[in-house]
Amino acid sequence: TYTPTAAEKTAGTVTLTLTTNDPDGAGPCLAVADAMVITIPVSPTATLSGNQTICTTASVNLSVSFTGAAPYTFVYNNGATNQSVTTSSNPYTLVVTPAVTTTYSLVSLTNGVCSGTVSGTAVVTVLNPSNPTLAAFTPVCTGAGLQTLSGGSPAGGVFSGTGVSAGIFDPSVGTQTITYTVTFQAGCTRSTSQVFTVNPLPTVVLNSLGSICNNAASFTLNTGTPSGGTYSGTGVSSNVFNPASAGVGTFIINYSYTNANGCSSSDTALIIVTNCTTCGTPATVNAGVDKVSCNGVGVSIIGTIGGSATTATWTGGAGTYSPNATSLSMTYTPTAAEKTAGTVTLTLTTNDPDGAGPCLAVADAMVITIPASPTLPVVSGSTSICNSSTGNVYSTTSQIGSTYLWSVPVNYTITSGQGTNSIIVSTNASVAAGNICVTVTNSCGTIQGCTSLIVRTAAPAKPSLIFGLTTTCLPQTNIYKINKVANADYYIWTPPIGATINGLSTPFTTIDTLVSVVYSASFTGDTLAVQAGNCKGYSSKKKIRVNKRTTVPGTPTSIIGLSVTCNVASPLYKIAPTSGAQTYTWRTGVVGTTFNGFASPYTTTDTSVVVVLPTYVSGYLYVKANNGCGSSVERSLYIRNTPAAAATLTGPLTACTNQTGVAYSISPLSGATSYSWVVPSAITILSGQGTTAISVKFNGVAATSSITVKGVNACGTGAGKTISVVVSACPRIGDYNSLNNIEVYPNPTQGLLNIEFTSESESNYKLIVTDLSGKVLKFMDVDSKQGLNRIEWNLSDIASGIYFINVKGAEGSSMKRIVIE
Repeated sequence: TYTPTAAEKTAGTVTLTLTTNDPDGAGPCLAVADAMVITIPVSPTATLSGNQTICTTASVNLSVSFTGAAPYTFVYNNGATNQSVTTSSNPYTLVVTPAVTTTYSLVSLTNGVCSGTVSGTAVVTVLNPSNPTLAAFTPVCTGAGLQTLSGGSPAGGVFSGTGVSAGIFDPSVGTQTITYTVTFQAGCTRSTSQVFTVNPLPTVVLNSLGSICNNAASFTLNTGTPSGGTYSGTGVSSNVFNPASAGVGTFIINYSYTNANGCSSSDTALIIVTNCTTCGTPATVNAGVDKVSCNGVGVSIIGTIGGSATTATWTGGAGTYSPNATSLSMTYTPTAAEKTAGTVTLTLTTNDPDGAGPCLAVADAMVITIPASPTLPVVSGSTSICNSSTGNVYSTTSQIGSTYLWSVPVNYTITSGQGTNSIIVSTNASVAAGNICVTVTNSCGTIQGCTSLIVRTAAPAKPSLIFGLTTTCLPQTNIYKINKVANADYYIWTPPIGATINGLSTPFTTIDTLVSVVYSASFTGDTLAVQAGNCKGYSSKKKIRVNKRTTVPGTPTSIIGLSVTCNVASPLYKIAPTSGAQTYTWRTGVVGTTFNGFASPYTTTDTSVVVVLPTYVSGYLYVKANNGCGSSVERSLYIRNTPAAAATLTGPLTACTNQTGVAYSISPLSGATSYSWVVPSAITILSGQGTTAISVKFNGVAATSSITVKGVNACGTGAGKTISVVVSACPRIGDYNSLNNIEVYPNPTQGLLNIEFTSESESNYKLIVTDLSGKVLKFMDVDSKQGLNRIEWNLSDIASGIYFINVKGAEGSSMKRIVIE
């Protein structure tokens, strides 16, 4: 029995050799040996993890992690029975579908060589919550104050719906469906709904009461509609008006009415009590019954006056009175502001029949209500429906002063809400496709709107592909999308761990096929999943793995496209896709260049662009690859059009007639393949045409001449550079008395000039430098000695060209021509 050492266990193997003795010592027989290998594999281990909570029965993923060599065969217990699995994946995703809360555990492990140890459990908690309930709401009237919502069970839920905020409902939005949602666990919600009925106020009108004498008998008030209401005001008791009790004057009478729903409204009118004991025939007036003007069209009104009144005037409206405001019978057209307000009150006032006498002017008012025709109703609610379903809510926007009549197809039943702007519908087993319609009616018209319904008979299929990046930098936001799935009414997106969708880290339900995923700094890599759903259920999940990325993309490949464009209108340039790149940024330093019609720099997901360069311009084109981690080094391509403009031209600006071998040159121009030199007939190019430098001869013409150079390539000729050269008939040396043995060197010079001459005695000399026109440029006084004199003079501050140096002294003068390079 051999027991390996700790080092041999770590190494995983040990070789043992069995060797015999030497049978005869130094004889011909020899000892022999044979070897065998003991392999020492490590016992595997397996760990189970994946505690989680689900809302109802569904497939969930547990994770089994291993150490040691594959393949692995493990046995796990699902709370009732043992199951065996063989795999080489590490970790292994164990898919289970518990119907109730279940604890999963590992029972045993082997890798075919050694048995292993197991650890860990995974508890999958299945909530299976019951549906919440919501008690019916007590109806209220239009104009009621804010309503605190209650009646939801279990407690802790959230109310939602039109006009709902922080658990409070605003009745001003009209009848609405209120939903109560309880969150039992993140991603696990249940809802129920009730219609909150807001009953409209009754339309109450108190027609004109006119005027009455103070000595008239009491009478019962009865001009208010609907009948059955209550009158109040000065002189009113038990709906009876007593003129004597009220006294002389104008009084407001109020009429209030409460309908069967307990909703109240009121209207007022004026009653005028005149002193008939002194005014024999008091004036009377009646503005007529209240009117309705649909959409603000003109309304015809007929007012009447009586008694001692002879004229009357309409006031109170800012609109148009036709023919005028003093006509008892006229047409009134409201203003835009009155249409918006929805009402305008007109008052008809008589003249004062006797001026300062006992008779008085009287007035009566009438109201024009200005409703709008109902607008086309849009029916909101799911356009797909399942058979034998309940609680399907359909609604339309509330329109003031309107009634609602809903119609549904056969096998659909309106369980509540008929007559309001929101209904709840149920279906039976024989339901078929059809239209749900609502007819909206008010005093100005009727209009109908519908929505088509599709019957779902099966859950949708699994989404085919998720389009989007499978690597991401941190932090970063990426867009993912899928193609629409047939029969799907919504999609459930589950973000990776360490990421959110629309700000949520839990599954997100939406009708959109596109979502924005935000990856936080804690993201390490996980799966993004989506499943399609309808009222029959939802599909299995489509997943993609998204990995964390930390590096920027590499440098793009060489740019492919024309390097010499010769004014091609819109050349195409492209690169091969760059690994790790999400976008590409194209740019150029050439002002006015566009990429796909956009100014530089231009960022796109495309690897090709159409470039438009300004005419006769050359320059570099650059591109770099980008991702959320940063950008690569740029790749460049030089694009040549016509050559660059010539900037400098070097050479002397003065010359003598018949001077030969004078040099002019230019620095190489970007994009130029040759050079064009242009000179007048007074100058001859001796050599260098087509190159960057020429040698010329100035013919016997004294004048100012120009020399021009331009760059040339296959696309054309660039802008040129021109200089002017002053050519003079230079004086001849020796026209003056010469000094003895005068010499100047080096000639030509680049700055330092040596001057030698012989003087017969000590004396003073003047040295003068002039240009070809005789202008003095520089001078110097020197004292000579007897014999040979040598003077060094620095002329580097004088521009290149041809000049004269004069040497003058007591013994004579002399002039030499010099060339400064």
